[in-house]
Amino acid sequence: MAPSGLSCLSRVYWLALSLFAVSVSGCAGTHAVRGQVIHPAEVPIRGFPRVWIIGGESLVEQRFADALVAHLTGDADVRVVPLRDLEPARLSGRIPPATVVVLPRLVFQDSSATRWTSRPQTICGATGCYTSRRSYQYLVPVLAASLTVTVYDGPTATVQQVIHLETSEEERTPAAMRTRATRTLAELFGAMVDQQVEEVEVILLEVELPEVQGAIARIEGGDWSRGRAMLEEAAQAARTLAPEDHARVLYDLGMARLYAPRAPGEADAHFRAASVALEEAIAIDPQERYQEALADVAVHRRRYEEVRQQHAAAEQNYRVGSQVPEPPAAYHQAPEPVPNVAPAPTSTPARAPTPTPGTDVNGEVE
Repeated sequence: MAPSGLSCLSRVYWLALSLFAVSVSGCAGTHAVRGQVIHPAEVPIRGFPRVWIIGGESLVEQRFADALVAHLTGDADVRVVPLRDLEPARLSGRIPPATVVVLPRLVFQDSSATRWTSRPQTICGATGCYTSRRSYQYLVPVLAASLTVTVYDGPTATVQQVIHLETSEEERTPAAMRTRATRTLAELFGAMVDQQVEEVEVILLEVELPEVQGAIARIEGGDWSRGRAMLEEAAQAARTLAPEDHARVLYDLGMARLYAPRAPGEADAHFRAASVALEEAIAIDPQERYQEALADVAVHRRRYEEVRQQHAAAEQNYRVGSQVPEPPAAYHQAPEPVPNVAPAPTSTPARAPTPTPGTDVNGEVE
């Protein structure tokens, strides 16, 4: 109650401050912590024991092939193969099983673009001099670069993926722009062949419960495992709290179950446990935050399943690739190679398309 000696205006001010204090004290805070998410490879060619990269005719295409070889070099046998040797090797059975072929094609388009700049200028008149800025128009050289990568099975020429990437450069010499664009495209494609671990922001909700506060402090320090264990205990104590606070603890527990490290064989159990906690939170207090978190668990599960499938496929490919049979004697007689000519099209299986002409390092059509 306000003091009796306060004026009417003072009483209104005191009441407003009291209501504000109540609203602040009843509003629990949030904590932003860091969690890790794994993404499957977009182009999983690391899962093959042999990777043949088709070298291009131009210098920049050869640089791209060399950069990709350097990026992929490891356990796999990665090499650059001339295009003219590919089809004869396939027809003669000299491409071993579990060999993936990567056919990159770079195309460059030169143009120009208008840019604006401003310069200071001094203007003098009857009243004196002053400085202003004047805008100028100028042209800059622009290079649009596109990369098309066809990935297909070596022994059968069955197309597996077609990737298209683009980038641009400007205000440099033609050779410098081609070099930079090639490097950029090689880095973009290189990132696509690797499984990526992304660090993301995870929001945890504060609850006036020592067990929850201690768990969040642990997680903020990077110890998700200990934080999860503490939240498992806190979830039992939270049953006596107000429904909204109980739901907040269950939400935090769901996030901890989702992001805490897990053994490969425990992933499915972790995803199910995270879903159960969030479903309980939604049943108590159906907030949009909890529903979005439950949908995120499904996304994490799909990504993890893709990663697991890629590992299983790699193991199978390496088992097959380690047992390379000797091709029949008749296959050793290869036909005369026909440079840059793709095999005759058939209905099945799909064949890699004949590379389209690009431009060489001097900008001329091949």
